[in-house]
Amino acid sequence: MGKHKIKMTAEQQEIAAANHLKLQTISYRVRSKGESLDQAISYPPKGGGVRMIHGQRITAEEIELAERNGIIWNTLKHRIYAGWSVKKAISEPIRPWPHGRKKKSQEKGADEARFSKAEVIELIGRMKTLDIPFTKSVLIRAKEYGLSLESIQPVEVGEA
Repeated sequence: MGKHKIKMTAEQQEIAAANHLKLQTISYRVRSKGESLDQAISYPPKGGGVRMIHGQRITAEEIELAERNGIIWNTLKHRIYAGWSVKKAISEPIRPWPHGRKKKSQEKGADEARFSKAEVIELIGRMKTLDIPFTKSVLIRAKEYGLSLESIQPVEVGEA
């Protein structure tokens, strides 16, 4: 990981994140292609944020939904290699940690810090648009915020 050390301001990090750029891509553009840092972060990857895994097309939007559902990239990738559909792979909850122990990410309080009311509303709207089943964590947050799933409108989802 040390080979991709590039210092970016908070604003540059936001621009890179909005363009769905990995540090590895930025590093390649700066070091190998000779682009300035501002130039390197100014446009999305060649695939437009779309990735192919085992012949299945996954958009940046779907990857973001998976992450919000607590599904890390490695898990998502292995589910698709195992023959899962993209829809199922990004929405199926992960199995509980063995022997009753909890991962730090599953401990009480860790999830609450990740979802604001606005984020829950947006996530539900995206899930409605993509026709993805609501995950348990999303339903719990909606209930905690007193949100009615029926009252939330689908949100336009881009191809990022």
